Amino acid sequence: MASDSDILWGMYQEHCTQGRHHEDQRASVTNLIIALASAMVGLLAFKDLSRNAWPLPCTLILLGLFGALFSLKHYERFRYHMKCAAQYRDALESLVPTTNLKALRQAGRRAHRGKYKIIEDIHLFVFWVAFNLLIASLGGILLYVVLHS
Repeated sequence: MASDSDILWGMYQEHCTQGRHHEDQRASVTNLIIALASAMVGLLAFKDLSRNAWPLPCTLILLGLFGALFSLKHYERFRYHMKCAAQYRDALESLVPTTNLKALRQAGRRAHRGKYKIIEDIHLFVFWVAFNLLIASLGGILLYVVLHS
């Protein structure tokens, strides 16, 4: 029969793996959105910018909004798995009474924070969401240009 530490370690690893999976999924879909958006902008560049071209910018807007929501959802799932992993890690740390692992981790966090005070508070998901919203904004600008040409 597995020991408590083996079970805790397995659950910790599972949640870390799931968290990484959500980050990988977000990156893969964002790359696909970038490729599709590039193709649409390329089509618009070679097409006559008449009112008949309105579906491409509208699709670009929808694509960017989908990407932003997709990134937010994957960030939510990532945070869920990291919170669960932290609970298992804390339980594991309590099994090692001779070493204060939590104090060591906090010391590392303080040293890191001291060096990166400004940018540490900016969550990475903000950039992923903003990037997708920029794609949607580009679609809005192109839609305006198409409808007013």
